[in-house]
Amino acid sequence: MVPASIGGMYGAICENCGAVTMWKATDREISSGRPAVSPIPVEIPKESLEANTEKRTNKRAAIKVAACVRYSGIDLVVVCENMSRGGFRFRSKKKYPLDLRFEASVPYTKSSFNIFLPARIMYCQELANGEYRHGVAYIKALTPMDWTR
Repeated sequence: MVPASIGGMYGAICENCGAVTMWKATDREISSGRPAVSPIPVEIPKESLEANTEKRTNKRAAIKVAACVRYSGIDLVVVCENMSRGGFRFRSKKKYPLDLRFEASVPYTKSSFNIFLPARIMYCQELANGEYRHGVAYIKALTPMDWTR
């Protein structure tokens, strides 16, 4: 689309079909319920479109359960916000460094048999209430074939 201005009217001309969309400038106030629209089409850079692309291969399920994070011989119970086949997200008052490797059990039940899997911190976000939100990805366990390499 190519912007055009003709006698106080504004519009855009389609480069493919030549059609013109026209509108007129007005002094009316825009209601707060509707967003203001720019009369000139704006192209979104390709880089910003790629930045918003979902990188996850598995869908997340919103779930609020206890999770146990085990590292350096310490077990910490945290609140899990969501999870998928590849990992989970949890909140904590403590900030964990990126790429920290640990074991995790989700869901976690105290005084019960829990299965711990190797995992690592993929991202950390500080929240307004002083807590931190951490994204965790499970790490592929080594197979006997990997031991011989």
